[in-house]
Amino acid sequence: MPEPNAQSQSPGLRIELKSNETFLDLSQQAPQLFRKVLIQDSLINFFPYCEFYFRDLSAIVAEHAFFIEGLEFNLKLGTEGGGYLDHDFVWTENQFNDTVPTSFLTGTNTFLFLSKYYKKDYKKSRSWKDTLTNVAKDIALNDYGIVLAKQKISQTTGNEYWYQCNEITAQRVQGFAERAQAQNNPKAPFYCFINSAGEFYFMSLEDLMTQRPLSIRYRMAIGRDIRSDLSAVQAYDIMHGGMPINKFNYKKKVYKYDESANSLSVDTNIVDHVKKLSTREKLLIRRGLRDNYSDYINYGICYAENATSFQGWINSLYRDSSLGYRMMVTVPFNKEIASGRTIEMSVDSSDAARSSNYEMGGNWLIIQSKHYYDQAAAPFSEMLLAKSAIEISNRHRFFSEFL
Repeated sequence: MPEPNAQSQSPGLRIELKSNETFLDLSQQAPQLFRKVLIQDSLINFFPYCEFYFRDLSAIVAEHAFFIEGLEFNLKLGTEGGGYLDHDFVWTENQFNDTVPTSFLTGTNTFLFLSKYYKKDYKKSRSWKDTLTNVAKDIALNDYGIVLAKQKISQTTGNEYWYQCNEITAQRVQGFAERAQAQNNPKAPFYCFINSAGEFYFMSLEDLMTQRPLSIRYRMAIGRDIRSDLSAVQAYDIMHGGMPINKFNYKKKVYKYDESANSLSVDTNIVDHVKKLSTREKLLIRRGLRDNYSDYINYGICYAENATSFQGWINSLYRDSSLGYRMMVTVPFNKEIASGRTIEMSVDSSDAARSSNYEMGGNWLIIQSKHYYDQAAAPFSEMLLAKSAIEISNRHRFFSEFL
C-alpha cells in the first residue's frame, strides 16, 4: 500500500500504530488525524480493550486496508523520553463514521481492538495434578506466550486435580482463581486477568495490596500549573460501597457434606477476608450491625482432598467486599498506570489539627485503568482505585466499634 505522508508528531505524547505483519503503518500520520485513543483494562474483564479513531481524509484505510479481521497491531502511547504504554492488539471490529460527501470514501475510521491474547483463547480439554500456582504459570506461558517476567502469580497451597472440560481458557483460569488459596494468607480472595501492560495476574488480594507503589506519589493540588504537574490529581470521585455489597457477607455459615453424607458447617465473616495495611485501618461497620445479620449457604459434597478448593471458594464470595472502598481519579497521562498495580495518594486535611487526610491517602490498588488521547484535551489517565479498609483516627467516635 502507499506510504502515508511523513509528518512529525505533536510535541510530548506520541502515538504509533503498526500492523505486526508489514502492511499498515499510521505512526507518521499528522497528529491531528488521530481523533481519539482509548486503552482500558480491569480486574473484571480478562482482556484489555482499545478504541483508535483515525480521520481517514485520504482514504488510506478505506481503499487499501479496509477491515481485516484478526490482523494484529502494535499500539504505543507515550513519549520518546518517558517510554510507552505498549500492547499488541487484534483488529476485532471496525466502524466508519463522520463521513463527508465526496467522490471517494472519507471519514473517521474507528478501529476496535481486543488484546492479541483474545485471539489465542480457545476451548480446550485437559487436566493437571499440581498447585494452582504451576497451573497458572503453564497457562500464561503456553496458552498466551507471556514470559515469566510478566507473570504476577501468587504461591498457592494444595496439590489437587484441576480440569478444563471443553471450556475457554480465560474463563477456566478465572474459575481456578475462585478456588485458589494463598500460602501467606489462606483467606485472601484471588483475581486473574491480563492488563494493558501485557502482564498476566493470578494473584491474591494480599499480594496485590502490598506491592511497591508506582514511583509517582499522587496528591490533591490546586493552582494554574496542575495541568502540567504529573503528580497532581486533576479530578476525583469517591464511591464507597456498603450495605448492598456487604450485608450478606457480615457473617456466613456454610454447610457441606463429607463423603459419608455427614453434615458439617463452617463459620466465616467479613473481617477474615479483607486486607488491612495498618492497625488504624478499619471496615466502617459497627460490630452490632454485623452481629445482627447472617447468611446461610449449602455448598454440597466436599471431598477431603478438595479442602483447599473449598476454602478458596469461600474466599471468592468476599471479593466485592474486599474492594468496597473506591475512588475514581484522573491524572496526567502515565504509561505506568495499569490494573493490578498500586499507587500512593497524599491528601491534605481541611482540619489544621490533622497532618493529612489519611482516610483517602495511603496505598490504593488500581482495579481499572483508562488512558485517553483526545484532540480537544491534554492526554490523561483515569484510575478506578480500591482498598479493603479505611485508615481512620483513633479519636473517631466509633473507632472502637468498627471492625
